[in-house]
Amino acid sequence: MFFNQIHLFNSRDRSFSDNEVLQENIIFHAYKNKKVTTVCITSSDNPNDEMPSQIEVAYENVIGNKDKNKIIHLITDKNIELVTKRIRSLPCSIQDLDIEISTGRIVDFRATEYLQKEPSINSVPLIYPLNFNRGQIKWPVESKKPNSILLNEITSELFLNSEFYVLCRRFSAKEEKRRIVSALYNPKVISTKKIGFENHLNVFHTNFSGLDEQIARGLTLYLNSTIIDLYFRIFNGHTQVNASDLKLLRYPSLNQLKNLGTYFQNTLPEQELIDEIIEKKLFTMAEDFDPVKIEKKIKDAIALLKELGIPREQQNERSALALLALLNLKPGQSWKEAGKPLLGITEMMQFFKEHYGKEYAPNSRETVRRFTVHQFVQAGFVLPNPDKSRPVNSPNYVYQMENSVLSLIKTYHTKNWKTI
Repeated sequence: MFFNQIHLFNSRDRSFSDNEVLQENIIFHAYKNKKVTTVCITSSDNPNDEMPSQIEVAYENVIGNKDKNKIIHLITDKNIELVTKRIRSLPCSIQDLDIEISTGRIVDFRATEYLQKEPSINSVPLIYPLNFNRGQIKWPVESKKPNSILLNEITSELFLNSEFYVLCRRFSAKEEKRRIVSALYNPKVISTKKIGFENHLNVFHTNFSGLDEQIARGLTLYLNSTIIDLYFRIFNGHTQVNASDLKLLRYPSLNQLKNLGTYFQNTLPEQELIDEIIEKKLFTMAEDFDPVKIEKKIKDAIALLKELGIPREQQNERSALALLALLNLKPGQSWKEAGKPLLGITEMMQFFKEHYGKEYAPNSRETVRRFTVHQFVQAGFVLPNPDKSRPVNSPNYVYQMENSVLSLIKTYHTKNWKTI
């Protein structure tokens, strides 16, 4: 079978609200024994969405010609295509780095008789995902989980030497802010000779020994970048971050990882700075848009719409893009640079495509008008035909941001920001 078209639902809680759906769901059309060169990939926020985004993707970018596992990559727009291009340009596989990935050895419900709430002289620290704290490990912590596990002849094989490791959470969902969450285990912080990692963690190691410190720091920084999180979502359709999934990623070289490690010393940098470091040090594609800035601006716009009280049905990507177009805000610009151009629906959709890589079918103009811009007008955010020079049914009908709303939006992410 060869894919001809694939449709993806962006939101499981809206599309399948009557069912407890955990995995991704797709609708696809395929040919039997008929090779194709491109795949049409569409995506929508809910089953009734009359305006799915669409993109034609080369078949080898959906399923690689040399991919023995035949992993499906759902590239939903030009921006995600850029993400794919960047990650695939990296030089190494995890095997090239001589780094291995394993799940934590300790399954706590099978070792309940050895678990201890508080550390003791005969116990070993036990690390869970809840010990993650801004890219590092905080131990002990106050929680329902035990902090330690008894060291004896039975449990001794479960532990590793206390050295530098990189840890990654094994479970996450697409609705979470991040799918890949990583932390550095630093032996200098916790005083112990042995360390135990619980089974809900993936552990990066070298033959069950620790990593070089700078490589471990650089790898933690890389795994916490937005671009690797975006790429992971393209091919992972379930709630687990398995070791096998992490092995499918591309990685920087050892020298690049060491260089990245110099930017993570006492504390992990803020997310925006992490993404700037990754873009500057690993990617030199100046001719391309920055896909991370694009995704961040869209998510920012959705959050802004929520704060402004726009109904939930309009708290989506399409409405975010319409708002950004009406503000003439490109991905790298700050909110204080917002403007108020006169725009028709066709011009807005051209803005989506040109600056954010989001393309919709030409016949969906009326959907933008009825389900997004009309609500902006009703809320008083946007003025229709502000100069009163066009009839309602004119193909040149335009819209413009209202002055007081524009002034408010310019204060977004500043201390002067106040919601209406």
